[in-house]
Amino acid sequence: MAQRTSGYERKPKDFYSTPPWVTEAIVEHLRLSRTEPVWEPAAGTGAIVKVLQAAGYRVVSTDITNGFDFLRDQPTWPIRNILTNPPYGCAEQFIERALKLTAPARGLVAMLLRVDFESAVTRSHLFDSCAMFSEKLVLKKRIKWFEGPGTKSPSENHAWYVWRHNHDGAPSISFSPIRHSPGAFFTASKMEVTMATTKPELSTIEGGEQEPSTPAIEQEPIEPVTEQMLDADEAEFAKLRRDLPGVKGASVAGIVTVTVTRNPVKNEFFRTHPDFHPEVLLVQHEEGMEKEFYAVDTDMEVPLKGIGIDCIKHRLYMIVTPRGGVRIIPISCETDNEWVRTKEIGLLEGEKRWVRIYSDKENTSYKVYPAPDGRYADPIWPELKPSKIFRLAFRDKGRLIDSPEHPLFKKWAARDRD
Repeated sequence: MAQRTSGYERKPKDFYSTPPWVTEAIVEHLRLSRTEPVWEPAAGTGAIVKVLQAAGYRVVSTDITNGFDFLRDQPTWPIRNILTNPPYGCAEQFIERALKLTAPARGLVAMLLRVDFESAVTRSHLFDSCAMFSEKLVLKKRIKWFEGPGTKSPSENHAWYVWRHNHDGAPSISFSPIRHSPGAFFTASKMEVTMATTKPELSTIEGGEQEPSTPAIEQEPIEPVTEQMLDADEAEFAKLRRDLPGVKGASVAGIVTVTVTRNPVKNEFFRTHPDFHPEVLLVQHEEGMEKEFYAVDTDMEVPLKGIGIDCIKHRLYMIVTPRGGVRIIPISCETDNEWVRTKEIGLLEGEKRWVRIYSDKENTSYKVYPAPDGRYADPIWPELKPSKIFRLAFRDKGRLIDSPEHPLFKKWAARDRD
């Protein structure tokens, strides 16, 4: 597997001090009792140790520079959990050794590695075929290993990989650091939904096979809403929606993070909100490897078409993960293929139970895998109106094209002129 180089000479024994925020990210996800000891076997100058101790953990620290070789020496103390930033040149051996040492106590192993570390076929025994592999925590910031004048911007992405000997089920993926607004946001009560709409019928799922018919979309008469019933934000949302008759509508309170993505997170279970299915115009913008969805104001559909940008009607589904992450998954109402059809089937199945979807490339479709009964409690939804959810997902992130002054419209218009 090819690796990019940083342009800096490698340090002896691959020693790179881990910035505090990197360890703080995994501490939030450990779910360990503070009475359980944690061993840091490549402690270096103690950067990780200090953060763990500050979080209240009992830490055992060793390092090869202090006379203890993790790969060769036998510890004389009880081992339960191991957490470290291993030397990259022997990271695979570190994982194998750590799993072996923590097995008797059925503990945990957490390793800081490059974000694509699991991609190598030779490591499948640690990931694809390893029942203990439980979680990948992707760091949304890049780690700066070098400081001082003339240092370059970091070029590598990293993630914490976690193995738990008592893990049962598929591994999950999550992201950090994630900053929540103060005062938080979730309650167990049902979301208030004032603008209901119909949705496709769910095809029968038996033995992992879906019926070939496309989910039918039938619009039932919807009682008109007057603008007097809506606040300013609700008026905006209704104007954007394509599944309501003649009103202009949306509302908001910025107290949760809502991400818009093409698919649910790979290998992570989710539930789908049963009453959130608004239809809006969207365009996709590709920036590097990322594809972002932008909502389009009704008044901007014609100007966008005039510069060669097609606006596609999408149905929005809201999902929540077991950790409380809220996502919006758009489904094109104008694309008819098995990928889109079976993805929507999976989202609709998520209204009834916890599921995850995975790609079946042989049949160019998605398969739906339900979670074991009783594995997760009932989902907890944000107590927000649909219009507030919409604003958090689009307008507050600058992803609502509502005038020719929007930066993306100006960029496309300039390209069209060129």
